[in-house]
Amino acid sequence: MLILNIETSTNVGSVSLSKDGHCWIMKEEKESGDHARQLTVFIEELMDTAKLSLKDLDAVAVSAGPGSYTGLRIGVSVAKGIAYTLQKPLIAVDTLKAIAYGVQLFDRPGPNDMIVVIQDARRMDVYAAVYNSDLSTVKSPYFLTLESDSFLEFLPKGARIFLCGNAVEKFKGISNNPSFIFSAVNCPSSRFMEQLSCEQYLEKKFEDVAYYEPFYMKPPNVTIPKNTI
Repeated sequence: MLILNIETSTNVGSVSLSKDGHCWIMKEEKESGDHARQLTVFIEELMDTAKLSLKDLDAVAVSAGPGSYTGLRIGVSVAKGIAYTLQKPLIAVDTLKAIAYGVQLFDRPGPNDMIVVIQDARRMDVYAAVYNSDLSTVKSPYFLTLESDSFLEFLPKGARIFLCGNAVEKFKGISNNPSFIFSAVNCPSSRFMEQLSCEQYLEKKFEDVAYYEPFYMKPPNVTIPKNTI
């Protein structure tokens, strides 16, 4: 099972090829942000390294959001273009759940621990989601303004909350609860998508290429210029 995984929900540009849910080849550049220029180049380099054609893929997976409006649109547009042209299944992977998988992979939370993902949505606003250590969903992605007591309602007695995502530093500044473990997993990666995209492929959880749209959650920040001359 060969899947191309595409992650563009933040400034990180990341693509990978996975075999049966395991990372084979990855191309990633943090803080690049120029997805429109780099994404197709990254994919071409990836396939050249693998000595394969896009026709050899079994499916294309894309980070579904929430995240950057522009980044998500670029990633989904490229993924849909490949899937439509080559008649390959399109898989949409929840961005926050994929980051939580990174915590499961590297931090090894205990069976009673929780994983909270917080992604920056400007100022003290975040996109958040809460998962058990086995990645079962406790609270689906939602919009939140951070406060010092945020997430305490999800803290089981005697357990810990592993916080991850690119808004962790914001939360560190307002909370010092010893039950909060701040993970080093602070950005999305196509590597974190691979196991999830494999599971969705086996379950045949595919998207309609013609109608699929990413999960923006929050509308784009569009302003009207004051000077119209």
